[in-house]
Amino acid sequence: MKALNQFMTRPPPWPGTGPYKGAALKAATIVGVWAIIFLLVSIQIDMAARVNGKTQPLSQILPSSFLWCALWALLTPTTLWLGRRFNLLQRQAWPRNLAIHILCGPLTVVVNALLFVVIGSWLAYGQPDGSETIHLLALKLSASMHFNLMIYALIVGLVALKDSYTALRERESSDNQLRTQLANLQNTAPPSTSLIARAHGRTRIVPLDEIDWLGAAGAYVEVHMGERTVLIDGSLTRVLATLPVDQFARIHRTSIVRLDRVIEITGTGRGDAWLALQSGQRLKLSRRYRDNLAVWLKTRPPVAN
Repeated sequence: MKALNQFMTRPPPWPGTGPYKGAALKAATIVGVWAIIFLLVSIQIDMAARVNGKTQPLSQILPSSFLWCALWALLTPTTLWLGRRFNLLQRQAWPRNLAIHILCGPLTVVVNALLFVVIGSWLAYGQPDGSETIHLLALKLSASMHFNLMIYALIVGLVALKDSYTALRERESSDNQLRTQLANLQNTAPPSTSLIARAHGRTRIVPLDEIDWLGAAGAYVEVHMGERTVLIDGSLTRVLATLPVDQFARIHRTSIVRLDRVIEITGTGRGDAWLALQSGQRLKLSRRYRDNLAVWLKTRPPVAN
């Protein structure tokens, strides 16, 4: 009983607060926009009449302009919902959505014109006559059908653009958050002990301690592990960026070597050298990449020329 009394005596929420705030703001925006349109339309009709030498009193201009704008203000929430629900910029569903708007556009315009004629006739003459209403409706549609269709299309188009822009911004924000999270994980994660090899739709995990060397092979990278070879999509530079710098070094524009697999370096006298690996493979060391072996050379004897 106490809870019931508290509920009955609690003051209702103000329309601009709580769960009503969003709806109140949207309604105020719609009314404000159509109030401005009402003023502009009234001024335009008055100026057009003056230019044509047919001055009309405001008592004739304002009521019809106000009724037309008020009806559109009432139909705007439904039109906004249609535009949002059947977005014309949706890639997969735009043919269906376009067909729906081709149907709903004229229907909305007919409803607007019918209400305008019925309410206008009732205000002007009292009880409207059926045949007269149909005749006035036909005149109204023939005079303003195209203009009202443009308004419907404008509302639907603006909603589509706004929703698409909002979705794009949300997608960019989500991508930025994912990049930030990925960067944080890369900065805090322990060193990787394996290489993810993706090629021809297949994915393999290659332990780093099994790799002898890697070589460029066109659009792929060959990973050599003893007598086995695995292909990886991508360039040698991209793969090198994923490898530990204290274990692997680039020795040529076409090859990367695992440092602890090198057992001998033989200089050629021109700044280049040949590397002998534990597997028996011989790889060329270009003088351009000679400094990349600094880690290995700290624990090995100098190159013999």
